[in-house]
Amino acid sequence: MPSIDGLTLALAIRQEQDCQQLSLILLTTLRQTGLEEKGSNFAAVLSKPVKQSHFYDTLNEMFAGAPPMRSARSPHSRFDAQIAEHHPLKILLAEDNVVNQKVALHLLQQLGYRADIASNGLEVLAALRRQAYDVVLMDVQMPEMDGLTATRRICQE
Repeated sequence: MPSIDGLTLALAIRQEQDCQQLSLILLTTLRQTGLEEKGSNFAAVLSKPVKQSHFYDTLNEMFAGAPPMRSARSPHSRFDAQIAEHHPLKILLAEDNVVNQKVALHLLQQLGYRADIASNGLEVLAALRRQAYDVVLMDVQMPEMDGLTATRRICQE
């Protein structure tokens, strides 16, 4: 928020009459730690973007009288950073959008994997002729040759 942050707003709300026990949920874009120690102003701390089901579960726990959740795990904490050590894979990422490439590579990196990149189906076929891959993560809509056509060609070859 431009003029006040969530922690300051929570403190101001708590100072209002009859608002000391009000359940507050902080939605944050930052992976903040230590929010629980700052006065326990929040029943939950959720990182944006919030999945609808996660938000629903949080509200359900609050209204059902379950003990309030003090912080939600970062979505990144569910990843096993050593999975690549147990299950090594050669991965080819077929994706033409640079932003999607970065996101996919980041997610794979959190699992301990590296991936080579192909920007279209023709590059995928060329990469597969150079070396074998265990997994090809294939985009469907790409220039020059789409993912479906490239997949059919891979099966034919």
